[in-house]
Amino acid sequence: MKRENSFFMQDLSSVHTSKQTKQWLKEHNVNVMHDWPPKGPDMNPVENVWAELVRRLEIHWRQTGVRNRDQLWEDVLQVFHELPEEYFENF
Repeated sequence: MKRENSFFMQDLSSVHTSKQTKQWLKEHNVNVMHDWPPKGPDMNPVENVWAELVRRLEIHWRQTGVRNRDQLWEDVLQVFHELPEEYFENF
């Protein structure tokens, strides 16, 4: 995909619309979709996957508990790998 045919999509949250951010995007010739609502519906698959991962981790930890940082990381990996492939196809 050519860059001139692409648009950078972000919500209109104040951190995304600061003068510095707008200036940087302009200086780098980034096409921006300006009419995306602030705090609008989340269409970012990563955020949706993260929400599901957290939901499943909470269920897992109610059963097993969290003992240390290493166990936390192992649990995250385990639960992530248990997400069905079909879950990712819905995005």
